[in-house]
Amino acid sequence: MRFDVRQMAVSDIDVIEPQPRQAKSKNALSLVDWDSYWGTGFALTATWDGKPIAVAGMIEHLPGIAEGWALFGRDVGPTQMVPLFRSISRVVDSELKTAYHRFQVNVDKSFPQAVRMARMLRMRQEGVMVDYPTPGRSSILFSRLKHGS
Repeated sequence: MRFDVRQMAVSDIDVIEPQPRQAKSKNALSLVDWDSYWGTGFALTATWDGKPIAVAGMIEHLPGIAEGWALFGRDVGPTQMVPLFRSISRVVDSELKTAYHRFQVNVDKSFPQAVRMARMLRMRQEGVMVDYPTPGRSSILFSRLKHGS
C-alpha cells in the first residue's frame, strides 16, 4: 500500500465518496470557481495506491489569514489516517512559518472526528457558530496563530 500527496486536480473531488457528515462539503466544492481559487489558495490530494482518498487546501481570505478545508473519503481508516494527518500537520506548520500569521477552520460541531483532528493540529476553539453553515447545524471555529495558539 502506497500513500502519496500531489497537487489536486478538480476531477479528484468526483472520485471521492465522502464520509457521511461531509456529503454537503462535497456538493459545496462542486460550486467553487477553481480558476479564481488557484490565485489565492492551493489544494492537495492524498492518494492510497494511486486512488484519491482525500483533498484539502487553504485559501487566503485576508492578507496573512488562511482558511482550511478538507474532504475525506469514506474509505479513510486508521491505516490511511496516520500518514494523512502527518501530511496535513506538516503543511499547516510550513504555511504558518512562511506565509500566514493565522490559520483557521470551521468544523461541524456534530462531527467528533473533525473536532479531534483540529485539536490534534494544535488549534484552539474560538467559538460556536450557531446555524452555520445551514439552519439547524452549528460549527466550531478553530484557529492557530503563527506565534502559538
